[in-house]
Amino acid sequence: MYHIRKTKTASGAIAIQVVQYINRKLTIAKHIGSAHMYEEAQALRRIAVDWIKQTTRQQSLFAESRQSSRAGLTLLDKM
Repeated sequence: MYHIRKTKTASGAIAIQVVQYINRKLTIAKHIGSAHMYEEAQALRRIAVDWIKQTTRQQSLFAESRQSSRAGLTLLDKM
């Protein structure tokens, strides 16, 4: 399972990496890039999410559609 890692570099930039934990060891699968501004870091994070989706069939933990969350609310309302 891949995870997105944000870490500070020596220059003070934020590095965005796609990592995987194998036998309790961190393995970098892909270094996406480094950013000095928040907006750049968010753009790199979206690129990392897209890379994970294209590389694996791993689903996101949080659904992007609001219909699934609404369906859960209607089930709770009926109880």
